[in-house]
Amino acid sequence: MPIVSLPYRFRVTLRAPARTAYAWCTAFGPDDGPLFSEPTERRVTTLADDALVLTDTTRPDGRRRRIRRLVRLCPTELSWTNTHLDGPFRGSQYWYRIVPDGPDRSVLEFRGLRLERDRRRCSPGEVARRAAERRRSDRTEWVRRLAPALARDVAPKRRGETAGPLRIRSYAPSDFSAVRRLWRNGSLHLGPSDTARALERSRQRDPELFLVAEATGRPVGAVLGRYDGRRGWINHLAVDPDARHRGIGTALVRELEERLRRKGCSKVNLHVARSNATVGAFYERLGYRRADLLFLEKWLRRARPGPGRNGRSPDATGAPR
Repeated sequence: MPIVSLPYRFRVTLRAPARTAYAWCTAFGPDDGPLFSEPTERRVTTLADDALVLTDTTRPDGRRRRIRRLVRLCPTELSWTNTHLDGPFRGSQYWYRIVPDGPDRSVLEFRGLRLERDRRRCSPGEVARRAAERRRSDRTEWVRRLAPALARDVAPKRRGETAGPLRIRSYAPSDFSAVRRLWRNGSLHLGPSDTARALERSRQRDPELFLVAEATGRPVGAVLGRYDGRRGWINHLAVDPDARHRGIGTALVRELEERLRRKGCSKVNLHVARSNATVGAFYERLGYRRADLLFLEKWLRRARPGPGRNGRSPDATGAPR
């Protein structure tokens, strides 16, 4: 059967900073169904940090139809591709890129190559007409459904408060009270490592990895990142309960990953309680995989200043210098 190749492209303005828009667009999950014009069930299978398979099931005219798509992510370029692995448009490929357009806006650049099976050969004019129809249909889907949903999701607000654009920045000592409040509201366990003095030490060690998400002039999310020269770590990710399900947590993780990547980090680790299935599923949607490891911990007593044995001062481990 002849294959008709329909190339087309379009651009759509997004009301969100580029990195925030990219994080939202690539936060694929089973709750994506309401974003589409027809009821869709979605399953996400992570293959690698930059590769996943979307399995979408629809029921047009009451008949079950399943389509699998291979998605490849390129966070450094704020781009991704989507290739149909099966279904009526098998082999079709779509390329997306988010381009900055000022501090609070960005532009989606889209290029598509749709492959359609046809019983007859089409004239160049017919190919151009069908490509134009597909361009108009896909762009309308973004303008009327996806772009407005993105704008709603990334614009956190409280009752009676006007929503504003999301800004991710480094933590400052003046954020301590607000960040502690976020962590408490997120039911995070806070210990001796989370005092103002301890967090200041963390900030001084990795100032660019302790991040705060800010909207309408107030912190609405935070994450504490670390890099020990070998592995990156994600700690204490929390989002204001009034601002959840709007892509803020995803934006914080993606920004932290990019900053770790620029420092030469090749792998990121984190801990999630086995009982916390919701958080575990969140990280799995972002490409993280479970490891069968035993986590151990031990608190060390702080060394007191003063002479050690032989009149020498001990260092933090208690051993002579």
